[in-house]
Amino acid sequence: MSDDIPVIPEEVPEFTGDLEQLDLGIAGVRSAGTSLKDSGSAIHTRFGGLSAYYKAPEAEALFATTAPVATKGEEFATELETVASALDTYAAAVGPLKQKFDQLRRDAIAFRAKIEGDDEWRADGDLVEENNNRRSDINAAYAAFQAAERDCYNKIVALVGGQALVVNDGSDKENMYGYRGEDLNNAGGLPWGDPVEESNPWYYVHEHVWDFAVGFVVDGVWGTIKGLGTLVGFSGWDAAGQAWVGLGKLATGI
Repeated sequence: MSDDIPVIPEEVPEFTGDLEQLDLGIAGVRSAGTSLKDSGSAIHTRFGGLSAYYKAPEAEALFATTAPVATKGEEFATELETVASALDTYAAAVGPLKQKFDQLRRDAIAFRAKIEGDDEWRADGDLVEENNNRRSDINAAYAAFQAAERDCYNKIVALVGGQALVVNDGSDKENMYGYRGEDLNNAGGLPWGDPVEESNPWYYVHEHVWDFAVGFVVDGVWGTIKGLGTLVGFSGWDAAGQAWVGLGKLATGI
């Protein structure tokens, strides 16, 4: 991936799931849990009702045999509620992230339109910063999305004693999934682009990496230096030569 191109809109992550359908699925899971709990309880209650008509030494033990049905039904309903809650939390997290990705994609498109035809846009520190901030925002949103996936997965898999997922630290172990935003910021080769470095040719005085807000104003012995512009010949090349000599003396203390 080149480090001199802005964020690629088409590569900004896109959530392709159906959150409305997910909500319906969550409601279905909860409904199933309630039904199981109610059914298990009803079986035990109805069977126990026969105790009024059946009298025998083993009656107490017999009518207790359906108690596990009610207990297991309640336990399973609790587990289904855990699943539903995990999915609920996931949906609540990814909904705003979906909107965030969509906005970042639109912003990236608008940015490309703004710099179209400007071959020197990387010399503009503000534009470079805007682009790199957008890249960081994409990284943060992507990391948050993966964190939501991990959190949901871990809550569900814990019900069956499964191994939890952890954030990838670069070792790519089997139970690792997703990255931290700060790690993505330092990574190269991401689909949506690499960070862009500001281009500052020496003749772009006003965009130079040195921020001489007021320029050099040196009196007395260094009186030949009257601003950074003098150094590159804006005041005439004779003055520029004197300025460079003066700057050398200033740097060395001679």
